[in-house]
Amino acid sequence: MNYDVHIVGAGVSGGVAGYHLAKKGLDTVITEEDAEIGIPQHCTGIISVKGLEESGFSYKKCIINKLYGVHIHGPYGETLTIRKKSVQAYIVDRAELDRLYVGMAEKAGAHIITGRKVKAREDYLGKIIIGADGANSTVAQIERFEPIKKYAFGYQELVRSKDIINEGMVSVYLSQKAFPGFFGWVAPLDDGIALCGFGVSGGHLVTGRMRALFSMARIRPQKILKRLGGVMPFGTRKCNAKNNVILIGGAGGFSKATSGGGVYFSTISAKVAAECIAKNKIDEFDRSMEKHIKELKKHEYIRYLYNLSADIMIEMLIRAGKPLGIAKYIEEKGDMDYISSIIP
Repeated sequence: MNYDVHIVGAGVSGGVAGYHLAKKGLDTVITEEDAEIGIPQHCTGIISVKGLEESGFSYKKCIINKLYGVHIHGPYGETLTIRKKSVQAYIVDRAELDRLYVGMAEKAGAHIITGRKVKAREDYLGKIIIGADGANSTVAQIERFEPIKKYAFGYQELVRSKDIINEGMVSVYLSQKAFPGFFGWVAPLDDGIALCGFGVSGGHLVTGRMRALFSMARIRPQKILKRLGGVMPFGTRKCNAKNNVILIGGAGGFSKATSGGGVYFSTISAKVAAECIAKNKIDEFDRSMEKHIKELKKHEYIRYLYNLSADIMIEMLIRAGKPLGIAKYIEEKGDMDYISSIIP
């Protein structure tokens, strides 16, 4: 154990934690099981402006497209459009973003090792361990943290098609029949090209779901350029810190159950972890994250209610919301990360 802190996982949360720990003078190493940071890519890369600003890093070179809002499509064709005047999120090159964050940690003094997989405690290189290794965290398994029981599996394709128009909007397709426990999406990168994908909760098959999405979105794919997949945790663990180990980011379940996005809360968890370690108060991590976990619980509750709804109910709610001014209310009050901005 040559280092003060060993961070397992060279993604966003690992990079942020490594940066702050190195800046505080701790001898830090970040290890990544893959040979190249950010590869393979799993995430769509839709990140709120606030989520990117939270890092404090200059992320502009990672931006692919600007998003101003969302088209919410019901199972039977009803649509609710929510669009703000200012940019609400960016679609970023997620591999480039991971490299940026880890690169900042390296510039601050952290050591980076790629192609090194942690399989057991014997593979640890530091006195303190941070698990930043995603939803299927090996560190969490080694240390026997209580498992996260709810997950969704996401699959997407980078699609080229003349039917894709870039309006600076992401389209979301709701249907429990087509995408049980989650939804489908079309995220345009430019005219003629988009990331098209879907999520389904654990236990559901993925076969035929892309065909359903293309049908709902009226997209005729001309070429599939890339295929991506990943797991999204729904729910934080009751405990994410014990002894000399802290779980952050996806490993700790710090992602939104409504959308699967996790960069904002993952970044916060990384900064809080670094602060607790610097103060030699690892046992305060969970308490320090309480207010953020409460917000994530609200996302879980919305997901729970949605998953109880049949397609006809989803369609009726969208239809009923239009004359009630729901879109305008969300445009004025809504926040991608803090659902409490519209639901107390």
